[in-house]
Amino acid sequence: MDRRTQELLSIKTEIEALHKRVFTVLMALDPEVRTAKVPIEVLCDAGFLLKKSAETIKDVHTSLESLSGVCQSAAAMKQLKMYYNETTCPRINGEVSIGGVEMKMRVRLPTPRGNPDEYAALCQYIGIKPEFHSRGLARLHWPAVCDWLTELQELGQPTPPGLLKDSMYPSYSLRMRGVASNKESED
Repeated sequence: MDRRTQELLSIKTEIEALHKRVFTVLMALDPEVRTAKVPIEVLCDAGFLLKKSAETIKDVHTSLESLSGVCQSAAAMKQLKMYYNETTCPRINGEVSIGGVEMKMRVRLPTPRGNPDEYAALCQYIGIKPEFHSRGLARLHWPAVCDWLTELQELGQPTPPGLLKDSMYPSYSLRMRGVASNKESED
């Protein structure tokens, strides 16, 4: 097994063990802190340490997600490059996972202040009344618009008004799952 895969697999195992330990401690601590038996100094320390732990976990989560995205994009681009002239792009078979290339359209959405005409045209096309979008009562949800745009592109439908061609770009990632024969790789 590749040393990087082995190291990441080891980290995944350690994180799962830490998750179990943290969950066990939290489950035991929760009923205690809800009673009047715990001194306020201990509650203060516990609150501080839990907050700092949550911040660290959030930082680690952000870093893991970011590098995962970079790895997925790089793998997808390499796979597409290898099979550029082919009609299909085969899946990628790793030691602990299987991945298939997935393309989604991304778009820089027009904004009510920056591109009011384009924003109004898109809202009208979607069916949002001007009195709602002009007051900020209804706003466009970027991930949902990107998914919708991807569907339109796959169906060969035209680009909706308000979305400029030069504001759209493809994003490549992997649709992944763990290899069934490797218990450590499950999603």
